[in-house]
Amino acid sequence: NQAIETLGADLAKVKTADDAAAAFTKFNKTTKALKPQMDKLQKKYPNLGKKGAKLPADLQAESDKLEKAGKKMAAAMIGVMMKYGKDPKVMKAMKEMGNMK
Repeated sequence: NQAIETLGADLAKVKTADDAAAAFTKFNKTTKALKPQMDKLQKKYPNLGKKGAKLPADLQAESDKLEKAGKKMAAAMIGVMMKYGKDPKVMKAMKEMGNMK
């Protein structure tokens, strides 16, 4: 959740393609660092993210926050990508984002 909020805030401040690439790269590094925590959640809740699966009550509030942050981030990302999406550094950072699993 914090990573999404930070990305949204960083994207809202972008003034150059370098700023955009830096924001995406920062997000990529943060999410890579969070991977072990995400894996633990997946083990604890194996149905998490599966179609039709009900979200556990203890995760609902966090899910609601994540949804709000995601909407803000998506709006900021659209503007950034319209301006800087064809820049090679931005494209590279976005590709790295897409390759994370």
